[in-house]
Amino acid sequence: MRVGHFTSHAGRSEFQRRYAEAMALSPEPDVLTDVNTPFGTVRTFRFGPPSDAPFVVVPGMGAPASLWTATIAGLAAHRTVYALDTLGGAGASMQRVPIRTTADQVHWLRAFLDAGDLPSVHLVGSSLGAWHALLLAARAPAGVASLAMVEPTHTLTRMPPSVVFASWGATASGPEWLRRRFLTLTGGQPGADDPISRVVATGMRTFSPALPAPSYPSDDDLRAVRVPTLVLLGGRSTVHDASRARARAERLLPDVRVEVWPDATHALPFTHTGAVVEQLVAHADAVDAARTSDLSAG
Repeated sequence: MRVGHFTSHAGRSEFQRRYAEAMALSPEPDVLTDVNTPFGTVRTFRFGPPSDAPFVVVPGMGAPASLWTATIAGLAAHRTVYALDTLGGAGASMQRVPIRTTADQVHWLRAFLDAGDLPSVHLVGSSLGAWHALLLAARAPAGVASLAMVEPTHTLTRMPPSVVFASWGATASGPEWLRRRFLTLTGGQPGADDPISRVVATGMRTFSPALPAPSYPSDDDLRAVRVPTLVLLGGRSTVHDASRARARAERLLPDVRVEVWPDATHALPFTHTGAVVEQLVAHADAVDAARTSDLSAG
C-alpha cells in the first residue's frame, strides 16, 4: 500500500499557498513542531504556553489543522491548544509508512501524544476526526481527560450511502462534479471564495490520500470510553441522523452529554463557532474542576 502524496509539484505549491492563507485566519502559533511517529512526522501547532491539560484538536480525516481556524482563537483564549495535520492527508504532515488498518490510525495518534509529552489532554475531534478521537479514547486512552466530538462522521451512525458514494470521487482522481457534490453534502459551498473553502477544494484536487476505509465503531468501542464525553450535532447534517446518533451515544457512552442544534448542518463549527467554543471550554473546565475536587477529597 502506498502513502498519501501530492499528484504534482504544481499541485503541492498551489495547496501550500491556500494552506498559508487559511492558517493566517488563526492566531500566530507559539510553537510549530514536527512530531515523529512510526508512520511519519505530524505537523503540530501550539497556541498558548505549555499547560497541564491542553486541547488537542483532530480535524476531519485527511484534513489539515487549518480547518480549525474558526475555533482556535476562541479555544486558545481559555487554554492551550494543539492543532495537528492528520497523517495521510493534504497538509504539512509527512506520511512515510503505509497506514493499513484502524489499529494503525490509533497507533500513530497515540504515538503523537506520547512523543509530544502530553500526559493529560482534552481530545476534540471533528467529522472523521471525531471517529479517530473516539477510537483512541476507547482503545489507547492513556492521558485522555475528556473527549469531545463535533459532528462525528461514521461514528455514532453509519455514513449514508449518498455521502459514501460522493466521498469516493472527492479525490484528485475523481471528477470535479463529484467533488462538488461531496462538498455540498458535507455542508460546504462549492466555489465559495474564502480561505477555508479554497484549501479544502484544493486539497481534494491536488492530493491523493492513502488511508483505509474507516471501520464503524462497535457498541463495545463506545462502552469502552470511560472519560466524560461531549457530542455536538447538527440537526440538518447529512452525514448522520442526529436523533439516532444522540440515542446511540446516550445508550452506550458511559458519561456523555449531547447537544443538538436543530438548524445546523455538518458545517456546525463554522456556522455556530461561538456556541461550539463555549461548549468545548465549559466541558473541559467541568472535567478539570471535578478532577481537582476528587483529588482534594482524597
